Amino acid sequence: MNYSVVISLLGLFWANQLQAVNLKVIIDNSKGEKVKDAVVFAAPKSGKNLINVTAQEKVIDQRDKVFIPYVSVVQSGTKVVFPNHDKIRHHVYSFSDAKQFEIPLYKGIPAEPILFDRPGVVTIGCNIHDWMMSYNFVTKTPYYAITDKTGETTVNLPAGEYEIKVWHPNLRGSTDKTSQSIIINEQSAEQSINFTIQQKKVWRAWRGGNGFSKGY
Repeated sequence: MNYSVVISLLGLFWANQLQAVNLKVIIDNSKGEKVKDAVVFAAPKSGKNLINVTAQEKVIDQRDKVFIPYVSVVQSGTKVVFPNHDKIRHHVYSFSDAKQFEIPLYKGIPAEPILFDRPGVVTIGCNIHDWMMSYNFVTKTPYYAITDKTGETTVNLPAGEYEIKVWHPNLRGSTDKTSQSIIINEQSAEQSINFTIQQKKVWRAWRGGNGFSKGY
């Protein structure tokens, strides 16, 4: 590996970050409700090559027979590990076009992480517990974030022109229909943008109570 090239690229990336602007993103749906767990991602209109800044493995945990987090986002080329912190076995899998894999019955930490190398939505489930489901959104750009319960998040962007798009597990239609253009001005400390998305109902398997909480 040519480490001088890697260091130069990382130096360029961090230099750009010094001039970056916080873009505040607010998302609600057609009913006026704030949308949690929406993925916001920004692609430069310049079409310039995006530096892959993936440095660490992503973790999608399993606790109390649920995946944590429910929604995650990574840049393509990221490895994801699926630790099982339950006292029972899980069987994790995905049949999604963006990534198909299977981790047979296991406890603890799998021997090998899974490489997510193609952009797209990866729906993750457990062959034993039908209600266990998680979504991993894989994108080419390193500029992304996920909304909290207030429907808000912040993306740190260098100055330039971008296409901002939104994805959510319940999104009705494609991410292209959510697209908005914005020019990030390095003279501004913060800019903002609002989205209203259409949502659809999604079937979810029933989970019974465990003696301490109700099912859902």
